[in-house]
Amino acid sequence: MKPNWKYVLLEYTYTTYCQGTADRNFGQALIHCPEDCSFNNIRSTLFNKKHREGIYEIDIESVKDVTIEW
Repeated sequence: MKPNWKYVLLEYTYTTYCQGTADRNFGQALIHCPEDCSFNNIRSTLFNKKHREGIYEIDIESVKDVTIEW
């Protein structure tokens, strides 16, 4: 792992659309970011990489940090 970088585990709710049906599910993503990165920056990184309007829509309000450190 790079010095001064960390991994953050995010959990979120998303909706997928296929042939007129909307399916709501839970997803998780592991983001590699600088240690001084804010939660809003990490959340926007997830949103920019995964969110596709009308295909894979992430509920931005449902994103939460579930990282466990030991």
